[in-house]
Amino acid sequence: MAYAALERMLLPERVRQRAAPHGGFSTPTICFIAVEEDTMPLLATNARGRFLPTRINSEGCAPLGFSFCPIGQEGPILNELYRTLWGLSVQNNWCNRCTAIPEAMDRLHELGVEPKSLVVSESQMAPLLGDTVSIEDARRAMGFQGYVSVVSGMQLLLSDLTDMHTLVVGPQSLTGVYMRVGDFLGLQLHRINRSIMLVQPDVV
Repeated sequence: MAYAALERMLLPERVRQRAAPHGGFSTPTICFIAVEEDTMPLLATNARGRFLPTRINSEGCAPLGFSFCPIGQEGPILNELYRTLWGLSVQNNWCNRCTAIPEAMDRLHELGVEPKSLVVSESQMAPLLGDTVSIEDARRAMGFQGYVSVVSGMQLLLSDLTDMHTLVVGPQSLTGVYMRVGDFLGLQLHRINRSIMLVQPDVV
């Protein structure tokens, strides 16, 4: 089974799909997860595969919604995450927009977060690794071990991100939850202003 970048940068949790009363399987809709106060600000998927800011309820839990997203078809959700995070960062004047990978790593370190994942598109493989790894080898590595290589202490994750868009991500335990129930996927992102750095050359 191939690994996806989203699954590797977040804490993965697979839940067995429940049987429906009249046969087949029931469709998951929403799940509440216990979170700590310092996970704010939070972002979570809804049933349409979009991302919405969310909050912790009185019981110390925060929701995430599930949308239809079979394994291997997570590219649109990853790009929607990037687009949403960029918009929120501009709106709130956060400092998680960078123009280069070293700058993003420095920002995380300044926030006391260790960079653990580097999420890139196929077009960025050669600048990072030169001719040592082909795209075909990178895809095989993602399927076999879940990452392509280790770069500056980060797992290099090949993804369907738009060209020139990059994510530099902190530890899974700080960044959020990837929850899969069969062909349905729910995501909850934690500390979105300080656990994920968005890299886009010449644009801040």
